[in-house]
Amino acid sequence: MARFKSVIFTTSKLNTYMFSNSLGCVLYIHPIMIHLLKNKSENNKYEYTNTDLYSENEIDYYQRKIDFYTRYLVFESAVKDHLFIDNISENDIIKSISNTEQLAIELIQDCNLQCKYCIYGSLYKNPFKYNKIKSNDVQKIIDRLLCYWEFGVTKNIRINYYGGEPLLRFEDIQQITEYIKSKNTSVNFTFGLTTNGTLLDAYKIDYFVKNNFVLAISLDGNEESNRYRVYKNGNETYNTIINNMMFIKEKYPRYYSDNIHYISVLHDKNKNLNIKHFFLNYLNTDKVNTGSLNKIDVNEDNISVFNKMFRTNYSVKDGFIINKHIYRYQKEIFRIIDIYSFPEYLHKKSNKRMYTGTCIPLKKKLFITAEYQLMPCEKISFNNNYGLICNNGNIQNINHKYIAEQYNKNIKTVISQCKKCYYSMLCSFCIFTLQNKGDGYYCNRHMTIRRFSIYLSNIFTYLENNKSIKL
Repeated sequence: MARFKSVIFTTSKLNTYMFSNSLGCVLYIHPIMIHLLKNKSENNKYEYTNTDLYSENEIDYYQRKIDFYTRYLVFESAVKDHLFIDNISENDIIKSISNTEQLAIELIQDCNLQCKYCIYGSLYKNPFKYNKIKSNDVQKIIDRLLCYWEFGVTKNIRINYYGGEPLLRFEDIQQITEYIKSKNTSVNFTFGLTTNGTLLDAYKIDYFVKNNFVLAISLDGNEESNRYRVYKNGNETYNTIINNMMFIKEKYPRYYSDNIHYISVLHDKNKNLNIKHFFLNYLNTDKVNTGSLNKIDVNEDNISVFNKMFRTNYSVKDGFIINKHIYRYQKEIFRIIDIYSFPEYLHKKSNKRMYTGTCIPLKKKLFITAEYQLMPCEKISFNNNYGLICNNGNIQNINHKYIAEQYNKNIKTVISQCKKCYYSMLCSFCIFTLQNKGDGYYCNRHMTIRRFSIYLSNIFTYLENNKSIKL
């Protein structure tokens, strides 16, 4: 078993903290405590050699605090193995499907656009045959999944339509949606759609408003920033999308405010744009998610084009762009609070979790491709599928045992790294986005105690310099 020591680290303002692995929290260490710990005598007595700076009462207080920390093993190292799940079972897969949060359906792999960075384009290895899923088959799939969902606990499931461009199949969207609404079930369904926004018209918008659809609109910013998103004839899409958004905003202001959000892909054409500022001031919304180009299955012949386009993720706060390191710190500050709580949150207990940030298959999402493949999500390589869920109109049984075995096989290739990694409790990396060396996955984020100490120092330095952050 790997033992994890408590980590003492110092910020750029020379404040010292301790990350207690045994207690699971971050504690401020007063200079008196540092001095006492450094001057511990052979008979375990703490001696303060310079009494000019602090009173005897202060020194006595921090001596007692050290005794308290020692008594309750705050300084002790911890064994983390019992906090992790080494593998999942067939039954875990059944529970995941029964309590999934979302069913995502790739209705079609074709599109009315030809975006330069599209995963269906020449930038990527393209295994797609531009298939489309039949609405009658989707209904059969829904019926089979209801056999799981009726016995689930959550009872709230989002049906999300994807593409390609799903509005090329608007009549099928209506048919599937109305079929789901007609089911006599205890499951509460809501609906969503990811679209490029060019095919929205008054009729479709009225239907989406009536059925309270959540719409995710792909838009990379202003006209210059949106230049990669073009029709197949090369014409630009920006004005069409903006006009459609303005129509919704004016006719259905409440719906626009509550149900419309945007997805912006980061690339070299919007690197100088304050994306949040654009959406907030021009489209009156702060509901915009940004993401980098997909790094999976890039075509080697176009790697130079990809590298020119690629731009890493970032966050926007208070009207200015935050660099990628601060973006990561800002996100992970809240992960630390949630997992490694501050003292006032010590009543919170960490549940067992998987090694890495990889989701338990099908727990957050079931993704059905236009080729009827069952996948855990749309963000990983289509090679990581769990087989066909429908074949020539016949619904296939989901092989729970196979899914669990495949997951365990992949996870075991990185467990030896995870068991020695100080970052393991905070890890959010999906294994399927890590480098695969042929015989397994390799994580370049592995943290020794020294690297973790530097990492914590950077985060708390950022906290000290940005006191307005609400914890």
